[in-house]
Amino acid sequence: MNNFYFKPITKSDGSHQIVNKSERFLKTIKLLLLSVVFLITGVGNVWGQNANTYTFYTRTGGAAINPTYTSIVASNSDDVASTVRSIGFNFVYEGTTYTQFSANSNGLVRLGGTAVANSWSNDVAGAANQPKIMPLWDDLSTGSGNVRFGVSGSAPNRICVIDFRLFNGSSNGTFNLNFQVRLYETTNAIEFFYGTGTTTSSSSCGIGGTTATNYISVSTSA
Repeated sequence: MNNFYFKPITKSDGSHQIVNKSERFLKTIKLLLLSVVFLITGVGNVWGQNANTYTFYTRTGGAAINPTYTSIVASNSDDVASTVRSIGFNFVYEGTTYTQFSANSNGLVRLGGTAVANSWSNDVAGAANQPKIMPLWDDLSTGSGNVRFGVSGSAPNRICVIDFRLFNGSSNGTFNLNFQVRLYETTNAIEFFYGTGTTTSSSSCGIGGTTATNYISVSTSA
């Protein structure tokens, strides 16, 4: 598996020049998801980057993080969204501090105090559910699994783990997709972790900002 790096341009004085990725890189990369981690790293609220100028790279390996979990979307749920939950610490995204999130059974997370919709149509550039985090957004369900979350570690290095155990089909099957969104305290990084074999042929993966056109999209292909 190749690594892919997306970084702000560093000028000779050591500062960072923020550029629109569409000017320098392709917005979409086709990947086969096996045991792959996507790490999308912000540079903090000093620069207030837009989502589409975050650095980005992929790596293989690693293991799931399993804190004490609270279920937020129950088993046998199809097109169901959670209520708003606490991240557990301040998380800075695009220069804005967030303390809450919500998630749905279709693999979509929304930051902020407004709950995510039950959206199953994975429109990366759509003007809904902003700012949206898309680890594996598709028409999915929980089946025998669920969506759950927990906080790992201690301040100032806590990790909010949103764990998806979903079924690629109707709500009555045994879950066959397992992936995590990890929000990191202090660094404000977002990490997508995928269990072995987790992929759908039509899913959308990436991050989206408060402006619909500011996004990084990584599409999957089986």
